[in-house]
Amino acid sequence: MPSPQTVAAILGATAGLAVALAVYALWRRETPGNWPFGALMLAVGWWSATTGAEWLAATAGAKIAWSQAAYLGITTTPVWYLLFALEYCGLRRPASRTALAGLWAVPALVLLGALTNRFHGLVWTAFEPLGPLPGDPLRYCHGPLVWLHMAYSYVLVLLASYLLLRTAYRAPRIYRGQVALLLPAAIAPLVGSVTYLCGESPLPGLDLTPLGFTVTGVLLTIAVVRYNMLNLAPIAHDALFEQMRDAVLVVDPAGRLVELNPAAAALLSLTTACCGRPVSHLLDQHAELLDLVTASGPRRAVLATELERAGSYEVSVEDLQNRQGRPAGRLVVLRDVTGAQRAQEARLELERQVQETRRLEGLVVLSAGLAHDYNNLLTAIWGNAEMGLLETAQQPQVQQLLRDIVSATERASHLTQQLRAFVGHGRGQTVPVDVSELIHQISDELGGGSRPDGLRLNLGPDLPLVVGDPGQLRLVLVAILTNALEALPPTEGLVTVTARPRLLDAATPAGAPGLPDLMPGSYVELEIADNGCGIAPVNLPKVYDPFFTTHFLGRGLGLPAALGVVRTHHGGLQIRSAVGVGTVVTLRLPATD
Repeated sequence: MPSPQTVAAILGATAGLAVALAVYALWRRETPGNWPFGALMLAVGWWSATTGAEWLAATAGAKIAWSQAAYLGITTTPVWYLLFALEYCGLRRPASRTALAGLWAVPALVLLGALTNRFHGLVWTAFEPLGPLPGDPLRYCHGPLVWLHMAYSYVLVLLASYLLLRTAYRAPRIYRGQVALLLPAAIAPLVGSVTYLCGESPLPGLDLTPLGFTVTGVLLTIAVVRYNMLNLAPIAHDALFEQMRDAVLVVDPAGRLVELNPAAAALLSLTTACCGRPVSHLLDQHAELLDLVTASGPRRAVLATELERAGSYEVSVEDLQNRQGRPAGRLVVLRDVTGAQRAQEARLELERQVQETRRLEGLVVLSAGLAHDYNNLLTAIWGNAEMGLLETAQQPQVQQLLRDIVSATERASHLTQQLRAFVGHGRGQTVPVDVSELIHQISDELGGGSRPDGLRLNLGPDLPLVVGDPGQLRLVLVAILTNALEALPPTEGLVTVTARPRLLDAATPAGAPGLPDLMPGSYVELEIADNGCGIAPVNLPKVYDPFFTTHFLGRGLGLPAALGVVRTHHGGLQIRSAVGVGTVVTLRLPATD
């Protein structure tokens, strides 16, 4: 049997190493698990130091006293081991006082029993010297509290070992080397304890459990140095890598895929089995993405590409470096920005609509001023021409010239009426209007007393009346029908006018810019469709601008004037068109009983 001095030296070295590990851990206490790890190593150090002092003690009473002191480390070590495992693995430590009290209840009971053992003998029932000399070590006959503590400690140590091994096994391959260290680290204290309890210790009377925990601390320290375990716990990887919504890939300097998270696996149709293979093979179907990944230097771009989910992805590629500043690979992050781009497009469309409304408001103000001033000038011209006709009754040539002036003034007055209709200067007479009858009258007028060729009427029976100005409503229908007829091809051209009642249950967009939404209620819906040349998309937003026209003889005031009339009648006007297919104009006017 080795001398007590030799055993004490071994235990002293163990205690010193444990304290050094505790100081290192507490110095780095801001990282996950370091605080309970430091407390664990301090408890192991105290256990080893007091056990060494017990071996050096000269009397049995002193040995028992040091053994009682050792129980401060013996009882707390398993609890600190479990708390370390819980925090390192990212699980919640017991936070309530009741839970903490329950966790420390058995250690407190056993420690109190060890300090008061001479009154009850529940920790040690007897002490047997292992040799004839006074300084020889003692063999302790354990009582029920020791066996209770052993069972409780085994549960805590086994649970902590399981959590550590499970976390290390689930970690990425870069952390898998921890398994080879954590496995003996978890087994070492159990082996030491079982060896001591079975009486098979190579040093009779020496509990090897603190040596086992010190081995655990050494192996964990190696994990700190080699795998940076305590500085970057695998739970951080789980939280920031595995659970990220963004797709993340890690590529080594040789261009091989090192790691990918589940989002990247789903997005790129890859699996963890692809790790270790060149990205040039894995991403050969995504040329733009591959170019960004393989290009030198940081890259950032937005790709509109067809991955597993079609959309737009913001790709960020950053260079990684190790602690020595050497290239360690590349980090690739793909973020789905489809929703953000759609929101941006919707915002731009809203801004465009606001600008269009403001532009039309400006045109309305300009047109109102022009109509007012122009009408005043026409009044003076017309009045003077009429007076000239009275004064030149005996001058036929002069009267003909004056009649031409009156005729031109009448046509100009009609343009003024259209401008006034565009700006919506109120409705003239407001009476119930039969839209069906009005359409029949207009179709006859356009055809010179008969319906024009290529015009088909589909007017529903019992169509409700609308309240409005018949003259202004006539202006709207004439403008729309004239445009439709002029757009027809030379042969097989067809304009279909469909009228039907329409009930709106909720507010509905009016269609044309500058018109408020249609309120719920009953409407008469007129749909005028032609199979003509259609309107180019670039011209469609301009059809309501005054004086804009694509017809050779057009003045460009028909639809702008119609828009003003529809506005004053609280209706809706919508135009759909496709080049080479035709145009559909939908007019909705509030119905009345």
